[in-house]
Amino acid sequence: MGKIRFATGTEKEIVSLECLEAPKEMLNIILPKGEMGLSEFEVVFSATANTKRITLLDDEDQEIAMYTNYTKLGALIYDPENLTVSVGIERADETALRIAELEEQMTDAQMALCDIYEILVG
Repeated sequence: MGKIRFATGTEKEIVSLECLEAPKEMLNIILPKGEMGLSEFEVVFSATANTKRITLLDDEDQEIAMYTNYTKLGALIYDPENLTVSVGIERADETALRIAELEEQMTDAQMALCDIYEILVG
């Protein structure tokens, strides 16, 4: 089919990519296993820095589609018959994303102030 490009610019060859919408928004990406082990696939696909944006490229490196915020690794399945790995990634809940972004912005002092406030109020 082509390849995918992660938000970090890293590219991976793929066999296919399918976007599922029910019951949860999910990408099912099938890749040739090559020399990588499942643990290496786990590292690549569980890194939010990689999967916050996945761009699908055709054989001539033209962008076909872009998928954002698919950051929750759901499954890794090795198919020894076809020498492929199927990767399932769920789209993150928008509220959870906003919370994560805000938590990244808060400093240790802000967190300490929140803790003090919670002790005083409740």
